[in-house]
Amino acid sequence: MPEDRDKTLKDLLQGRLTRDGVEPPVTTRPQVLPFGQLSWENLERLCTRLVASQNDVVDCHRYGVRGNFQAGIDVLAHRRTAEDKVERWCYQCKRWQKMTPAALRQVVDSFSFPADQYVVFVSFEASAELRAVVADLPNVDLWDAEDISRALKGQPALVEDFFGAHWHAAFCAERERAGPTRTPNPFTDIVAIRDPARFVGREAVLERVLRLLKSGSVALVGERKIGKSSLLHRLATLLRHEPEQAVVFWDFFDLEDKAHVLREAVRALGSDGETWADLKRATHSRRVALLLDEFDVAPERGFDVDLLRACRALCQRERGVRLVTASRALPKEIFPNPGKGSWPYDFLTLQPLGPFTTGEAQRLLAHPWAPEALHFDGLTCEELIALSDCHPYRLQRAAYHRYEALGDPTYDWLSGYELDMEALQ
Repeated sequence: MPEDRDKTLKDLLQGRLTRDGVEPPVTTRPQVLPFGQLSWENLERLCTRLVASQNDVVDCHRYGVRGNFQAGIDVLAHRRTAEDKVERWCYQCKRWQKMTPAALRQVVDSFSFPADQYVVFVSFEASAELRAVVADLPNVDLWDAEDISRALKGQPALVEDFFGAHWHAAFCAERERAGPTRTPNPFTDIVAIRDPARFVGREAVLERVLRLLKSGSVALVGERKIGKSSLLHRLATLLRHEPEQAVVFWDFFDLEDKAHVLREAVRALGSDGETWADLKRATHSRRVALLLDEFDVAPERGFDVDLLRACRALCQRERGVRLVTASRALPKEIFPNPGKGSWPYDFLTLQPLGPFTTGEAQRLLAHPWAPEALHFDGLTCEELIALSDCHPYRLQRAAYHRYEALGDPTYDWLSGYELDMEALQ
């Protein structure tokens, strides 16, 4: 064999292969989820949880069930704006295969529940004609299957919960398929909640207290760690949004005497001084709410029965001045020797504070303030609610320890919870 031919054959057999720049195949993930395969109830539930996962949502829940009068809405939410105002948003969910512009107009016209913004969720991809119906309506928006799917791309737990493991693997990002990312535990609140975004529930109690404050003063009474301080902080936030309403908040756990309390109250009202006469001048002809937390400790700080009697007289004389106290004991137990005359605490309307409702407990377990965190399944939620009897603090601690077990299956979450409960006694 000629030498040059032998060399050519050797190069073919042993030489490196040349690359021709062949691109890898394109494998696009599904971009739209099969919403039409969900039941109408589960489509509503999915949309509710998607709305609740937004960072600006204060509270969110389904508005009634099929057969109820729903004023044209399926989901009701309150959202906080950049100006720290709270807006009411209403949502309607339509599990239809298609929709005509006339049908969409009927849906929009059916909105009779007053709100700042309305959103229509539809389970199909909307046509240009449908988009045109809402294009000129500043407070109405249309979300179709592609819009909802885009919002769910970053919600792998929701996708798997409603569509199953197959769609979770096919639809969500590859990094999510390898296993759930360890996210920070959302259930870390053990003292009073001051962040409005983390405050859940208590709508009925807050509404009643605000109604009572229009004509009188209130004493919040409840057992330890039931959420009195959190409710008082939430009440302060709501009152501060009312026009010409001044709020003075004082926690008697602070180691300060009566003179300091009076000085801080007068200063909060934009005046100077530290006497009761200074406070009377500062509150004259004004709308003022005096919120006194840990009222059980008030006598130890010099807030005696005479000062309470002075508060009673001030609230009667100044129509705009109201007092709200928060305590474990009844006012008559805090001041057991009221002396002669009218009882100094008889101007306080008692408002008991008990456990969450089941609905409030479920909303807390959905942690709307931390939408990126993992979610418990339905059976786990039922277990935590039964274990805590809907007591807010116990529910928070049970959820905290159970969440730790999601990332570490060896973690003895029940023992951790029981240790917390022993410390509570």
